[in-house]
Amino acid sequence: MRGEEAADEARAAFLEKRLARTCTGTDAALASLKRRYADRPAVMTVLSRYEERIE
Repeated sequence: MRGEEAADEARAAFLEKRLARTCTGTDAALASLKRRYADRPAVMTVLSRYEERIE
């Protein structure tokens, strides 16, 4: 849903609600995972693929 262009106001409202519900807290969650697995290079490689600031 992220990055989708809304075709109308109803779709825009729907996207906004879904993004707020599913994406809120993801920046903090990623930071927490990176702290937890800082000593595991394989995990850090995977986590580094995610954007740190998307909220």
